[in-house]
Amino acid sequence: MEGLPVLCGALVCFAVIEITAATTKSIDSLGIWPLSNWIRWACVGIGSDSSTTSAAKTLAKAKGSTDDAPSWGPFSTRGLVAMHKGDLVYIALAALVYCTTWPTVEEAALLPPNLNLLMASPTAWVADQFSPGPVTIDFSGPGGWVAVLFARNFVIEFGVYELWHQLLFGVFATKEVNARRISTTDPYAGPSSRVWRERLASCAGFAMSSIFEVVVIHRWATGSIAPCPADDAGFLAATLPLFFRGCQMMAVPTAATPVQLAWFIVAFPLAIQLRGVHFFFVHRGMHPWWNRKGGLVDGDVGAFLYRHVHSFHHKSFNPGPWSSLSMHPVEHALYMSLMFLALLIPLHPLHLLLIKFHADISALGGHDGHRFPGANDLGHYLHHSKFEVNYGFSFPNYLDRVFGTYQVK
Repeated sequence: MEGLPVLCGALVCFAVIEITAATTKSIDSLGIWPLSNWIRWACVGIGSDSSTTSAAKTLAKAKGSTDDAPSWGPFSTRGLVAMHKGDLVYIALAALVYCTTWPTVEEAALLPPNLNLLMASPTAWVADQFSPGPVTIDFSGPGGWVAVLFARNFVIEFGVYELWHQLLFGVFATKEVNARRISTTDPYAGPSSRVWRERLASCAGFAMSSIFEVVVIHRWATGSIAPCPADDAGFLAATLPLFFRGCQMMAVPTAATPVQLAWFIVAFPLAIQLRGVHFFFVHRGMHPWWNRKGGLVDGDVGAFLYRHVHSFHHKSFNPGPWSSLSMHPVEHALYMSLMFLALLIPLHPLHLLLIKFHADISALGGHDGHRFPGANDLGHYLHHSKFEVNYGFSFPNYLDRVFGTYQVK
């Protein structure tokens, strides 16, 4: 971890400077609230203020397109930069978490006694849960890092979600913010049961994400996923062909190992691109493949999964921030399985934390139900209202375009 605190501090400072600059540029003309650009910037690095929209329209006209935003992100310089600018927020968060709460190899090799009992004998574990005695959470004993990890993730993610909700729908929402709601109907008007259902389901998503993170960290620590060789020649020999041989990069590479340094840098945007591909196919697979009335007997696994799993998420047909991870536990598991990317390619813990927090938090942008100062994600909003369009990221949306499921209105 040598030198990582400096990297952490530099990334945090850069993110704060960039977000503050974007904020002060637009609040005077919009008169909303001082955090007006933070949500949009952190989501995907793009938005819909007047300057961005004008530039996007100019680019669209030059390409003969009527779309208002560049969508083929990985295949154009401007699109690539626009898509990954927001990653800096998640990288800064990943670095901060890594510097402060990441367990040592010795700590991560141990699991809490209760969890060891569960893996050794599920029957004995169930019996133990009903035995008399106080319930305790040990943050310092063997496996205490797991409790720290769960607590850390809950505090960060509940805080971000609730702040986002209060800014757009709650006590901090202004008339100007409400006027920029995509739907004229407030999804949280009336009884509070819906928002509490979504809160509880999203918190279950935070827990599922934490479970996957614990599994990968523990497998790294026990050598089930081997450490990457320290030298470039060994690194290439151990990891080629890529996508079939994962290993843990134990330290931030230096100029002494240029191949590993190059991979360390490239893996940040690559991991986010792979997350987009994973999300598209997992999501598309939970919608009817050819007939929404079909089922397993008809070979339509998607229709079965939609009816019994994904439909829970679509209860939020007019979504808000807490709709983001309001999912069935099976969908949580499928969605968070992207962290098993660590089994396929070399990853540093920073890469793992990047895709973990990107999956957990950037989903807010697709569900906040607002134009600027929200994320202005009309694409995913349309998915919630029309169900069978826009399965992937709204930006870039190349997969929806390729498969013919892209729709703008």
